[in-house]
Amino acid sequence: MHRTQLGLDDELHFGSCQRIDIDLATARATGLNGNAFGKSNQGLPLGDFLLAAAARLNRCPLWTGNRKSHPMEDIQLFTG
Repeated sequence: MHRTQLGLDDELHFGSCQRIDIDLATARATGLNGNAFGKSNQGLPLGDFLLAAAARLNRCPLWTGNRKSHPMEDIQLFTG
């Protein structure tokens, strides 16, 4: 399936998600995550630190299939 071709189930799922803005506070928290965990988790992309920061600041669980990419203890991981 091409990425731009979403099915009805996908549209219902993503339509129910809370959308958040990436602002200066999120950018700063992303940098702090990178500084705190970058050396011990070499190879983690910036996006993983960004997602963790956004989840923490917006108090929403982070849905991930790779828990190793998010070693931060102060974020809640979605388990459903």
